[in-house]
Amino acid sequence: MKISLTPCLKQPELRLWMLAQFASLVGRWIECMGVLWLVYRLTNQTSSLGVVTLLVQGPALVLASYAGWLVDKVDCRRILLVTQSTFILLALALVTMTVLHWVSVPLLMGAALLHGCAFPIDMVARRLYLRRVLADPSLLPSALGVHSFSTSGSKLLGPALAALLMTKLGPLACFAAGFLCYVPALVASRLLPVRAATLPAQSSGLLTAVRYVRGHPVISHAMGLSALANFLLMPYTALFVAYVAQAFRAGESLAGTLVSTGAVGGLLAAFLLGPLSRKWAPLPRAVATYAIMALCVAGVSISAHIWISAALVFIAGLAMQIGLVSLSVVIQTEPAPDLRGKVSGLSLSIDIGMTSLGSLTLAEFAQATQVKTAFATSALLFLAFLTVGCLRHLRTSYRGTTSVPQEPEAA
Repeated sequence: MKISLTPCLKQPELRLWMLAQFASLVGRWIECMGVLWLVYRLTNQTSSLGVVTLLVQGPALVLASYAGWLVDKVDCRRILLVTQSTFILLALALVTMTVLHWVSVPLLMGAALLHGCAFPIDMVARRLYLRRVLADPSLLPSALGVHSFSTSGSKLLGPALAALLMTKLGPLACFAAGFLCYVPALVASRLLPVRAATLPAQSSGLLTAVRYVRGHPVISHAMGLSALANFLLMPYTALFVAYVAQAFRAGESLAGTLVSTGAVGGLLAAFLLGPLSRKWAPLPRAVATYAIMALCVAGVSISAHIWISAALVFIAGLAMQIGLVSLSVVIQTEPAPDLRGKVSGLSLSIDIGMTSLGSLTLAEFAQATQVKTAFATSALLFLAFLTVGCLRHLRTSYRGTTSVPQEPEAA
């Protein structure tokens, strides 16, 4: 499938929605990273990074699947108005706590938990609201590519801006920036014209979606690869602040530099998606790019120079962005129309849930050993599982191509 990011952006309403969504997602990451690094300042424990990440992303294990059912029952515009209003109120509460000097670890973790409960519902509603903003359904693959790029790109740009604000202006600037970034999405959700909702007359249960995914090899393989990458590879960015402290005796400024380097690599991926999509199908492309990312994470674990680490993080950000967009296109285009909401919710539940569990596991392992050891172990485990999975797939394909149907015996 060829992924082109430009055709759908010719529609003004969709262009405005994408910009508003990107601002909201960047604001989310600024706010979450501000909470994450502020808790690390207060506790000075690597394990606290994993706990906060679990609180922010852990609720998706349960709520993202429920969100897939909810968006099939309730107008997704109403859901977005509620979730975006929730984000604005939480950001305002964080600003108020900082100004009044009420900041404490329990309050920050409580805010992280509330944010984590609203986010999976918001993400599933965003994906289906995109279809209603789109005037020409034939441009859906292009719109999904832009949506996936903005979602994964915000994961790179948001933490970079958070590091800059934290080091130059302090946590109050992070929380205020998050508050301002949520406003455009709330306004766009309320004012943009959309097509009438086409909800299925009879909504299938979540177990139906699970059985559908298990019987669909492309979707099941994409979800399995995404779960593995989110558990073993994605959490490494949450430990950058601890990594630079142990490896280079530096602080948040250097951590922000590394995150910014990864963000630049992720932005460069936009120019490579078109040429790569003409040569590879989305799933093999994701396998190759995630393998490259794992090698880069392993390289970071043995790097003794900051410029080598920065170069590896740049390549890792580039590979991660291509892999995320490739898998997202598979998961959002392959399912049957009446199951897209639930499959999307199931995928989001697995992705965010595995990231939160992986972050907690990696942080605890880094606390017991070192951050470099944790990076090397997670990268090597991913490559080992990926190699086993590819070999099993090749063996199955070989048996399927070499099997010869037997002739019936003569009577």
